[in-house]
Amino acid sequence: VFNVFTGADHLSKLGQMHAWNYQENTGFYDSYCGMTNGSAGEFQPQHLKPGDSVGLFTPDMCRTIPLDYVETVDIEGLEGYKFSGGPRSVDNGTLYPENLCYCGGECVPSGVMNISSCRFGSPVFMSYPHFFNGDRYYVDQVEGLSPNQEDHEFYMVVEPRTGIPLEVAARFQVNMLVEPIDGID
Repeated sequence: VFNVFTGADHLSKLGQMHAWNYQENTGFYDSYCGMTNGSAGEFQPQHLKPGDSVGLFTPDMCRTIPLDYVETVDIEGLEGYKFSGGPRSVDNGTLYPENLCYCGGECVPSGVMNISSCRFGSPVFMSYPHFFNGDRYYVDQVEGLSPNQEDHEFYMVVEPRTGIPLEVAARFQVNMLVEPIDGID
């Protein structure tokens, strides 16, 4: 259940998350990493400016994904601001110390988010497709990967005055941790 602001007390809050399942903190991450903030995707803040960042709360990961302004684009004749989930969005404190609270105890190289606690203890890790924006370690472990921005970037284009999304490419890859079992080759 998403509890979102209606904008009745202040229009700038329209569509922004207040709580998820009636809780203002997910309980899966420490400090600000566990806060329910950003939007559910339908609306972003109004009157955006170049250089702003927006947040997209995703219940599948029990967290907010920060998206940073990268450029102004044209979508069917409308001006839109493109916000991208760059390396900061998939970092666990390796590159951005403020993200250490997403580490979940045992830190792995940047570019993979450990969401095991959010997924009932299943060894699930999220990344961008082909480990785009991740540590080179991951690409070197799997043959045939070719991360590139055109195919693997996570982004949202937002009309800056209204905060309404014009185009979204929500690209993620689900990874499972598979560990050796004695006696099985």
